[in-house]
Amino acid sequence: SNTSTALRCLIRRHSVSQDLRDLASEMLSGPFSTENSLKNGIEIAVNGAKVLMSSNEWEGIAVGLLIATKIVEMDEVELDSDFIAFLYEKGEVNLEHGEPRVRVMVARMLGSLGKRRDFGIKTYDRFIGKLSSSIKTNFERTQNTIKDKISGEKDVAVDDTTGWKALETSILALKELVTSIGKTLIEGGRLSDEIMEYACKGATEHINRHVREASFGLITSIIEALEVINPKDPFSMKLAEAIAKGLGDNWSQVRFASSVSNRTFLKGLQTHENRSEFYPLLLPRMCLNRYYMAEGVKLYSQQTWKMFMGENGRDTVAQHSAQVVDYYISMTEANNHVVREAACHCIAELAAKVDKSAVACFVDRLLAALLTCFRDESWPVRDAACVASGMFASAFKDECRAHLPMLFDLWFKHLAEPIWSVREDSAAALGKVCAAYGDEVTQKCFQWIDENLCKAYEQEPMTFDEMKARQNDAKAHTDQQRYSCGSLAPKLKKGGCSDCEITRPSAPWEFTDGAIYLLNELSSTSPEKAAEYLPKLADVAVLTHFPQGDTLRETLWKLLPNMARNMGKKVFRPHLQLMIDPLFETLARPCTNQLAEHAARNCIDELSGFMGRSIFYGRLNEQQKYEMDRWSCSSRFN
Repeated sequence: SNTSTALRCLIRRHSVSQDLRDLASEMLSGPFSTENSLKNGIEIAVNGAKVLMSSNEWEGIAVGLLIATKIVEMDEVELDSDFIAFLYEKGEVNLEHGEPRVRVMVARMLGSLGKRRDFGIKTYDRFIGKLSSSIKTNFERTQNTIKDKISGEKDVAVDDTTGWKALETSILALKELVTSIGKTLIEGGRLSDEIMEYACKGATEHINRHVREASFGLITSIIEALEVINPKDPFSMKLAEAIAKGLGDNWSQVRFASSVSNRTFLKGLQTHENRSEFYPLLLPRMCLNRYYMAEGVKLYSQQTWKMFMGENGRDTVAQHSAQVVDYYISMTEANNHVVREAACHCIAELAAKVDKSAVACFVDRLLAALLTCFRDESWPVRDAACVASGMFASAFKDECRAHLPMLFDLWFKHLAEPIWSVREDSAAALGKVCAAYGDEVTQKCFQWIDENLCKAYEQEPMTFDEMKARQNDAKAHTDQQRYSCGSLAPKLKKGGCSDCEITRPSAPWEFTDGAIYLLNELSSTSPEKAAEYLPKLADVAVLTHFPQGDTLRETLWKLLPNMARNMGKKVFRPHLQLMIDPLFETLARPCTNQLAEHAARNCIDELSGFMGRSIFYGRLNEQQKYEMDRWSCSSRFN
């Protein structure tokens, strides 16, 4: 918050004394009335900050510290010794204040003092003892109890953050000082081994995630102060080990903070030769975080990778393939399903991008890990395993041939998954395998299509209203198992003996949907054979006895243009007429959902463009021509 906003907030707080609120109003109309008014009202601002910091209310103290920080940050203002002594006194008093927002403002104030050449080292020397003592004393969780503010109950155990008192904010204060003073601390020998030890210990061993995140902030500041890192220094390896552990932390905020430390550490090493000494430890973790679910971690890690690897990333991974593979396999066994998913994506990347000679000797181990993930209770993990296994089987034909029977069982099973993206990716994996192995596996895929393409006819008849009534039946959902986000599993267990047993059975229409996805993939390798199934697709497209029929039509109309292109005009033309009526019926039906309607409209446009407008238009009846002309006119105006 800036000072003006903080003062306005103070005025609005009716729990704050009237005197403090009146003072805030005076300051807001005086030195803080405009952006430039502070320069002419420094004395008023200083006196107001002193009054606020001397109050017994934490809101006043916090705003006073914020104003003091603003004043100290103004380089053109000369600070008198009395004001500095007052700031030191209030900093010491409030360093372990009961309100964390006050402690954070103390840390910011110390950082602003550290930036002043005339007070930086003096401030550090004044506070380092107290900060070190605070960190050392509070590193272990207090066993004291407190009185609950809401219920009034006594002897209540302290919460996760309060239990370590001022540990996090003391680390933040030290980080602010190290950041603001920088190299001067190193040159003066003031950054003791004890501080570095606590930074690494807090980052890697402490149970509280906020403490770990703050510790990595301190580590980053220490590395920036060092500027140049000597790879032969034993402490450099200690830093690398701490960073490596943070890059695999279960909390995204900690993982991001360690990613910042990692980039700073690699910069400090300066040369590729120096960095190479730490790549066996850091490289596998850097690779995996490029696929981590948290967007901040993923994007930052990708930028770091480009910054230091350039065009040599594949070669570097190949050089350290043993360490990379070991780490990937270990992460497929992680308790966090997000990490297992990222590991599968990374294994897929090994198959697609890295020199095969560097990966071939690890294929059996990697496939075993993927087979475990194939049975994971988290569907995103299974989805990623589908993609990765398809890439591996197509890239390493000879090595994977013995595993094909088991892989086919899993791919076919996932073609009917309740999750549509898993069905799509299973089909994509089978498409890659068919392209690689040819007829020996393609016939097996067509056999599966023969058995499952028409299963939608077996779907239980049901209206949309009946489906919604079943879904919203309170009795059916009371006292039942609750499931985790991103999974159909209660606890997101990793794969193995569980074998996805709690996943609901696939509905008949989902087998048909998977068959359509698979047929789309096979249309590129066996176009004439795939074309033989178009009449059955046209029949399936008119099924309306179940609510998910629109989802089935959406899939078909999204994929049909691609099938047509794969088959070619000559092969597809005889079957065009079969598809026209179902397409226009989808659009004419009042209850069609918007996704299916959009897919049908787009399919008509693409097929018209592919076959030629005159050929397509000539096969329409009068009503269909009228509708198509109306859309064309509407699209021109839109």
